[in-house]
Amino acid sequence: MQLHLVLYLCVAVCLTGGKTVAGKAPLVYFKASLPKNSDPMTWKPYPFGVGSIILFSSVEANNGRGYNPTSGVFHVPVSGHYQFRVLLQTVGTGHSDYVLLAQGSAKARIGIPKPWTSTSMSVVIHVNKGDHVLVKKTWENGNSPLRQGVWSQFSGFLLRRD
Repeated sequence: MQLHLVLYLCVAVCLTGGKTVAGKAPLVYFKASLPKNSDPMTWKPYPFGVGSIILFSSVEANNGRGYNPTSGVFHVPVSGHYQFRVLLQTVGTGHSDYVLLAQGSAKARIGIPKPWTSTSMSVVIHVNKGDHVLVKKTWENGNSPLRQGVWSQFSGFLLRRD
């Protein structure tokens, strides 16, 4: 799935010059992850408490400037149908659950039942300009911080403008 998303974005950017899709809407996409340590031989776990918004603060792409790495919230710049994808991996000894929220309503949920397990969720939803989309931790049993870098990501892109 990640390869398909990257290929789609590359084709869209190449065809549009990064400005519009078929003359109808600005190309909107973002990709962010939990930051890596400067030492590639070590990794840093990211503990988030229940109820916390996950702050994917290492931003690789943010065309449309909708994603805010300080708050962890995507502010929808153009109304339409978007695809959002979340990939998470936990470390430690616990279990945890996460939800993708749009305007406070759950659109997708995942549970990570054991440490060192990667889980993803992907959803296509309609959102309006100004809506907020984010990932929040909803439950934890034990210690289950998130793994850094490419193992914990949040991305999204505009599929079709209204």
